[in-house]
Amino acid sequence: MKCDITFKRRLCPLLLAVIVTAVFSASLAAAPFRDVAKPVEARIVQHEGRPAIMINNRLAPPRIYALSTDVGLRRTWEEAPRYCLELFARQGMRLFQVDVWLDQMWTAPDRFDIDLARRQIRGLLDVCPDAAVMFRLHVNSPPWWNDLHPDQCVRFADVEVKHLYINPVLSQLIEDLNPRPRHSIASKQWLDQCGEKLAEFCRLLGETPEGNAVFGIQVAAGVFGEWHYYAFVKHEPDTSPAMTARFRSWLRERYGDDRALQTAWNDLNATLAAATVPNVEERFSASAGYLRDPQKERKAIDYFRCQHESVTDAFIHFCGIVKNNWPRPIIAGGFHGYWFKMFGRMAAGGHLEVERALESPMVDFLAAPQTYGHLAPGQSGLARGLVESCRLHGKIFLDEMDVLPAVWRVKSRGQRDGADERLAESIAVLRRNVMQSFCRGGGMWYYELPSVHPHHATDTAISMWDHPEILTEIAKMHALQSKYLNRKYESPADVLLVFDTESFYYSGHKKDIDPISTELLDGVTEELLHAGAAVDMIYLFDLDRVDLDRYRAVIFANLHKLDGEQRELIASKVARNGRHLVWQCAPGYTDGQKLTPENVSSVTGISLAPTRTTKARVSIDSPEIAKVELGNGKVVEPLFVVNDASAIALGRLVESEQTAFARKSFGSHTVWYSNVPMKSRAILRHILTEAGVHIYSDRYDVVYAGSDLLLIHTADADARTITLRNGKTIKLQQSHPSTVLIDINTGDQLFQ
Repeated sequence: MKCDITFKRRLCPLLLAVIVTAVFSASLAAAPFRDVAKPVEARIVQHEGRPAIMINNRLAPPRIYALSTDVGLRRTWEEAPRYCLELFARQGMRLFQVDVWLDQMWTAPDRFDIDLARRQIRGLLDVCPDAAVMFRLHVNSPPWWNDLHPDQCVRFADVEVKHLYINPVLSQLIEDLNPRPRHSIASKQWLDQCGEKLAEFCRLLGETPEGNAVFGIQVAAGVFGEWHYYAFVKHEPDTSPAMTARFRSWLRERYGDDRALQTAWNDLNATLAAATVPNVEERFSASAGYLRDPQKERKAIDYFRCQHESVTDAFIHFCGIVKNNWPRPIIAGGFHGYWFKMFGRMAAGGHLEVERALESPMVDFLAAPQTYGHLAPGQSGLARGLVESCRLHGKIFLDEMDVLPAVWRVKSRGQRDGADERLAESIAVLRRNVMQSFCRGGGMWYYELPSVHPHHATDTAISMWDHPEILTEIAKMHALQSKYLNRKYESPADVLLVFDTESFYYSGHKKDIDPISTELLDGVTEELLHAGAAVDMIYLFDLDRVDLDRYRAVIFANLHKLDGEQRELIASKVARNGRHLVWQCAPGYTDGQKLTPENVSSVTGISLAPTRTTKARVSIDSPEIAKVELGNGKVVEPLFVVNDASAIALGRLVESEQTAFARKSFGSHTVWYSNVPMKSRAILRHILTEAGVHIYSDRYDVVYAGSDLLLIHTADADARTITLRNGKTIKLQQSHPSTVLIDINTGDQLFQ
């Protein structure tokens, strides 16, 4: 009897998958995705209020399947990748991504052959003739080029370059976090010469039959092709002659003459001709606690701005080559705009000049893997970048979904123990990760990784998505996205979370120097997404682009640097209409020219005074809020306390009893202030409730909303009540932690 029940349980999902696949196959056979006789033309269009991919005047749901870079899963014509491609083609997938490396085509100074790229496309079209393909094209310089141009390769302030042997069969990406020979991203020779080969690639492939299937090129360079500076996590790039030349050119354009440079750097010996990239000591200097003093540490501030401009300008440069040399319109973009989970190394390897990419007509999309560390069941599944800012600029943000479904996790090689029990977790996480980006107006791709198949006794290079219920879920989400893509896009969020890129130029260079900024980004955001409300997230430079009338609460995260124009914008446009403003730590502590501690009081509207403590712990002990503690218990400087009789004290420093958390009401708005990050979903929910924000869930569930959809991701199976804006309530009683999708207008549960 037990065997019979087990068989039926496994057979039903399999039959459902077969039925769904048959429906998709029949519909696709009747209506091919594209006319294979016509070359593909692609662009990003604004469709019903959201950026969307248009291919040959046909709207394409923003979902893609991407092969791996791993050996055995990257060549379309080989057996295992072919199986994976067929698997997704049967689910209705018609947009695919495959990798190709410049160094595998440009194998010597006088030898350039694009046959590898053509074979990659042919292998896909053999499986799915009406597919459209995006290349992830790695524009890193070939190893032989690095040998010929050592002065154009990255060097490090803290360590010598190591010449590591890389098996040519393996991916050239595997040692990107180690200080090995790689081109400097500031190298003009790399930009020019690899740019010329990219242009040649586009012209040659664009005129081939295989090139007719290409809808986009994702240009890739830097760590893992993700436009991070090489070895940035543990090391200090880039002191190469190439970067030194770029830095001096940048300084000359910024300052014009030696006297202006000497004044800015407070160094009478500084000259434009002899300026050097900062050494380790200069990089780690932060004389204002966790912040840099621009009058003392301008050299490091200037260098990191130059480095980030160099990275983003290189990214735009290669995107522009694609746009200008492909014989037809296609889309171009790549990994860029990473904001969360940057290892406390944002200045060393992040994308702080993302505004340049968002404003460039050469860039159609940004992409990133989802935020590692926020992907477990019950967590937010947060996109790595700010999807809403992308949308405001008419770009589409594409999440890379590379989370191995829990059903494949095994205790050791060949064991299947626990696989069935983890299936519910797999579906909940998959649905959350895929649909959150769609709700926010973005898209995604499924990335392939090797996995362990539960029906085989040994490890097998087979699709990690190859489970009947997972495939059924993928097909269901595809159908849902296709339907709701044609709905008018509106975000129902009434909470706005605002981040600042420039403040990282003035922040300490690693987490033990700056224990605050990472908490303000990763910690506060995760807690806010559990507060039960719908949230939009943007960069400060987009504050004047949004319709502020929609927001009842605006939460400012890491705005350590605010200039006069930015302060005026917030005072005149945000602090009004009964809105609640939430401030944390030391907003406006610098205006970019000098330290301005008095501005912290003027920005918040609350009288604040500097203080010191050995452990920054804040006890919230107010009748209004549940008793909790904030702060990481570390020394925090600068640190402010409330010295304002008209403010209501809500929390105090544990060591000194000084007021550290307060609220103050004005005629036009209300201000909340905490001198440490508000890393508490209970506190944030209380503030949002006081602001009149709509709370969807009566539990601390993850909430995303948009595209007429409401996504609720639960950490447990307890009963909960969901309340829509129109007053409808939905009672949820799940048998396990889950992700529920609800039509935000009708209240219908879309996936049961």
